[in-house]
Amino acid sequence: MMRSLRLILVLLLPVLSACLGPAHHIAPIPPDRTVDNAPAIQTRLQLKETYTFNIGLTLYMLPYGPYYPEGQDQRGIYYRAPIPIVRRGFFGSESLIPGGVYVPTDVTWSAGLVWLYMRNDDGSVDVEVIPGRFGTTYGDRWYREPYTGSPPSAFQEVKAVVSFSADGKPEGLFELRDSGGKVQVRGNFQQGRKTGTWIFSDSGGVKVAELTYRDGLRHGPFRMWYGSFAFPESAGKDKLAVTFDADQMDGDKTRWREDGSPECKTRFDHGAIMDAECWDANGVQMSQADSLKMARGELQADEQWFKEMDNWIEASLRVVKADGAGPPNS
Repeated sequence: MMRSLRLILVLLLPVLSACLGPAHHIAPIPPDRTVDNAPAIQTRLQLKETYTFNIGLTLYMLPYGPYYPEGQDQRGIYYRAPIPIVRRGFFGSESLIPGGVYVPTDVTWSAGLVWLYMRNDDGSVDVEVIPGRFGTTYGDRWYREPYTGSPPSAFQEVKAVVSFSADGKPEGLFELRDSGGKVQVRGNFQQGRKTGTWIFSDSGGVKVAELTYRDGLRHGPFRMWYGSFAFPESAGKDKLAVTFDADQMDGDKTRWREDGSPECKTRFDHGAIMDAECWDANGVQMSQADSLKMARGELQADEQWFKEMDNWIEASLRVVKADGAGPPNS
């Protein structure tokens, strides 16, 4: 009897999830515009770190960063991911898809019921419950915050433009372009390794990062600027400046706040934090202990950014190879 009951519950769970979820309440979100009331949504979602999970035999990677509202239906809000979501099949097939996180407006999300949504080419939307009781990690892994600006422009599908050598390694110029042709990442490969200057731009064309590679390692100056996507009022302002030596931060590093005031100055010795001087949001200098704590947190955030960009680039390379694009160099 108990075995039969368990079997019935297993069979019913997908049905119950579908009934509770937004799948039967979604109107397709037009590619060029969100639903009319999207600008009235005064919150955005922040994901603190990349969240990787499996649905069946398929792996998904939700990128960290700000998720902006792009639509709303009767039961919840659609928060668009800042860059494409990586979807990897069991046999290695991989794709980059536009989408984000759907949060119900009622209390069901606090019990773990938060959805991944993915936009199809025809404008329709597929949804899946994010496993791992994602909703219960609110405040720890993700949170929502007030946001009263205009939603950024519609999500742009991205595609890599790159060539491969005869042995299958990326070689020469690499560009990651959105559907409008704007270059969001530009750099060079030599024998499969990043080399020279790499430039990253946001969907508005504002340069947000520039760094130099040598033999696949970060080596030379690294700078970041505030982008128009997440910080429209501070777009183009200095955010970070530091130098790498053999893939390790070395020397002085400065990070600025959105208003241009210094947030933290850290001194590195080949990757090790030697000293830090930081200020709070009111410009008050923090204690040495708190400054070091902030510096370590910033370092973790910086490394997470690099990991996210590397994952994005690697995923785009695999997609190009799988599609057979990017003719080999002779």
